[in-house]
Amino acid sequence: TKSSFVDLDALRQLLEGLPTEEILEELTKHKKDVLVELSTMLNITANKKLTKDALADRIFKLGFANKRGYDLLGGKDNK
Repeated sequence: TKSSFVDLDALRQLLEGLPTEEILEELTKHKKDVLVELSTMLNITANKKLTKDALADRIFKLGFANKRGYDLLGGKDNK
């Protein structure tokens, strides 16, 4: 299989720099195979049967939104 030419580290940094409400929108701009690779990088279990939108939503919730919520609850300033 041909690997995508997306720099996953750069993508993760881009996503981490976005306001929470823009992350999901950015995720859905990418192909499903990129989202599968990103989920692996973030240690998020991804079922390949998920639709692209469902996968983007899972990455958003588990990789970004929940983490930011916990950081806020824990008093960590993530800025």
